[in-house]
Amino acid sequence: MDGATVEAARLALRVRLLGLVNVQACYLSREDAGQLIVQTWMNTTFYVRLVPAAVKPSAIKKVLKDATDVGIGTVFMVSRALLPDHNTRFSPPEWLMALHALTQERVYSLRLEAGEVTVGQVHFEPLGSTGEYGVKYGSPVNLDRMRFFRASVKPKVMKGDWQIVDFGSEAFWRDPHRPNPHQTNYYRPDPSEYSERAWKSWSGTTWDAPPLQDGYDPRQPRVAQDGVAVAYAVLKVEREASLDEVRAAYRKLAMAYHPDTSTLPKEEAAQKFRELNAAYEIIQKVRSRG
Repeated sequence: MDGATVEAARLALRVRLLGLVNVQACYLSREDAGQLIVQTWMNTTFYVRLVPAAVKPSAIKKVLKDATDVGIGTVFMVSRALLPDHNTRFSPPEWLMALHALTQERVYSLRLEAGEVTVGQVHFEPLGSTGEYGVKYGSPVNLDRMRFFRASVKPKVMKGDWQIVDFGSEAFWRDPHRPNPHQTNYYRPDPSEYSERAWKSWSGTTWDAPPLQDGYDPRQPRVAQDGVAVAYAVLKVEREASLDEVRAAYRKLAMAYHPDTSTLPKEEAAQKFRELNAAYEIIQKVRSRG
């Protein structure tokens, strides 16, 4: 990206960020041409930094340290032109792996087309001991909220505890039906056993699966549907409420539950605030699907 493109991307991204329900204001930094400063209704400040060209890991670490030291979270967005194509193999440079480690094994990409920005997410999957990685792109990020948390990063290139921001996207590259400690008898069925329907993972492997129990089909998850009802109950709104009413309810309860503003005991407030954010995220996802 040249200087003019970076500025156009900042302006377009600012418009998108101002549409987030928990964002109060968004400014273009005068000191750094690639940075936006975001302020939320909870009196927290975030940095959104555009990465238009390759950067040294030490520069990334300095930005994080300076921001973390004053309690500010940071999210990096890499120009799409710097990233490889979907389903390719490549050996990522150290600075890309540093950003990958920061935001839960993904890199946020930024593309500017016709004055509109698209935020994507890309995951690098190690291919054995070859030193190469497979590239997987997820769906464009739906910019509906920002999350602020402290991350302990283990890889040496970016080791440390940092204040990080992300957009709450799921780990799209993971098999949603992978084994877990609560399914001790789980196995990936042989497709020859069940030929009526097939599921496809991000790896391209197809398989079939039987119902886990009588009357239950994992492809029709009743638990998720019940979770929607719970989410509306947490926000204390009806299912028929408008999006503006949902946002207003979220903001009101966020003020009541945020540990920094709540009159509740701190642990109780923190728990209720987490539940509120999770409920709001569920409703946002359901509404986005139409």
